[in-house]
Amino acid sequence: MTTLVSVSLVCIRLILNAWATISAWRTAFILLETTGMTLRQLCLTASFGIPFSVFDWTRTCTTKSPGKLATAWSLFLICALLLPGQLAAPIASGSVSWIPRSISSPSPSPLRGITVPGPGYKWNWYQMFPAVRNTLVLRSAAYATMITAQTSAHQAAVPAWRGVPSAYDLPLKTTVHNITIPYFDIQAWEWVRDISILPDAVRNAVTGDGVLNITSEDNPLQDPVEGNAALLKTDPWRSSQVASVDGDGTQHYAYPSPRIIVAQKKYVAVLAQRVPGESCRPISDTFGNLGVPDSSFLKVGHSNNHTDCYMFASFNVTAGSQVCMHCNVSHPSTVSAPSVPTDRTGDAEILPDPLVDEVLGMLPEVMRAVASMNVTEGSQFGRLEQWTQQLLKQAYFATWTVMSIYCTDPEKATLSSSKTTPFQIVQASVSAQRMWLWLALNALVTLSGLMLLCWQSSCKRKPVVDVVLAAVMLDPRELLDEDKTGLCNASRLTSADDAVAILRLRRAMDERENSHFVLDKST
Repeated sequence: MTTLVSVSLVCIRLILNAWATISAWRTAFILLETTGMTLRQLCLTASFGIPFSVFDWTRTCTTKSPGKLATAWSLFLICALLLPGQLAAPIASGSVSWIPRSISSPSPSPLRGITVPGPGYKWNWYQMFPAVRNTLVLRSAAYATMITAQTSAHQAAVPAWRGVPSAYDLPLKTTVHNITIPYFDIQAWEWVRDISILPDAVRNAVTGDGVLNITSEDNPLQDPVEGNAALLKTDPWRSSQVASVDGDGTQHYAYPSPRIIVAQKKYVAVLAQRVPGESCRPISDTFGNLGVPDSSFLKVGHSNNHTDCYMFASFNVTAGSQVCMHCNVSHPSTVSAPSVPTDRTGDAEILPDPLVDEVLGMLPEVMRAVASMNVTEGSQFGRLEQWTQQLLKQAYFATWTVMSIYCTDPEKATLSSSKTTPFQIVQASVSAQRMWLWLALNALVTLSGLMLLCWQSSCKRKPVVDVVLAAVMLDPRELLDEDKTGLCNASRLTSADDAVAILRLRRAMDERENSHFVLDKST
């Protein structure tokens, strides 16, 4: 489109230049027949398209020939009106700005391969083998890290998202309709300012082993990484009950029933700082001013004379899943809900989810792995609360995604969903003022043409079409007879050549009726 506009402007300019040349020569012939011109004035008019002789006429002619002076000025105006149009092309080209934008169109093929978790042999493996659970923890941390790497450290209200491997080839901003995504909402967040009011089981979860982990006996909170956090629980993870046993001894574990966690009070612990000595400081090297008294810290000392300072926060959590009607592909293989404070897509209903308890049970180890990698963009200074909330949400969404993919039976059919695919286009943004100015300048060309038409209608003879042929056929005998400066050998004309009399173009009355220059020696 840009090329088309540029070519159009060039064509318009070529036409204007051609018309300006024709007008200049026609003006020159009219002046030769009426007022007369010197040879230098004729050359200037033909070269620049402007009859500069009008200035000489204005200087030398007063009341003797007012009609001729008016003729010269009107012809000068005809040529002068052509100049703005020839210079107006940059105004038109500069008035158009090309802005890229995206439009969406329904895709004829739906998004297939949307996983649906359920009971099966993979669920049994998850219950039986710690190595399987450890693999899922690492996958969840990798998913969360991939998304967190492109999220600001102070952005706590992250949108809900889920991974969809079959969406890998979809362009970003593709809209997927009617897809289930996780739901996790945090309300009533409050830092605990006196840990003595905490239940003993909550404090023991930080210092003890076997409560927060699902893969080994190591407590994930005891990794000495500032920002390491964990969703606290008081009971250790246990496998589901055995629902049935095959004849070959294969055990089938019960698959949990879907449920919603609504406004359930939870605690989270975060390693705010690790300091030498036994005293916790009010300012952390990583998170800045913590804004809590010394009674807010749970101090865990080590034999190397270092102390881990843990802070606690209480909040109400609502967890489950929801149906997203307009989710966007925000990352490869990832669809996200609109970024709203509650992570909900409008007024979507919270749905019960069978994996909600398992996901919450895996969060401590997943959060530990994400905090250890910590690829969040931007500084975390002064943003401990945002960091902890984001860590909780990203870990939940990632773990829910990994569990949903892993627990899907490959022999069962997956779901599909319609989608809308974006297309990149370039839209023209036109400056109306500049375009009106361009049209006004080109309208002067029309005005010039009308004025020239009026002049031409008063002429007795047809206009000269081929000026080269006309110049060749003119008889210059009188001009050469009068010349004393050697015009035949001149490479350019100067003011000294004006000594030659004024040229007038007349019709000779000889037997051949040839047109030729006649010298007018009158002043």
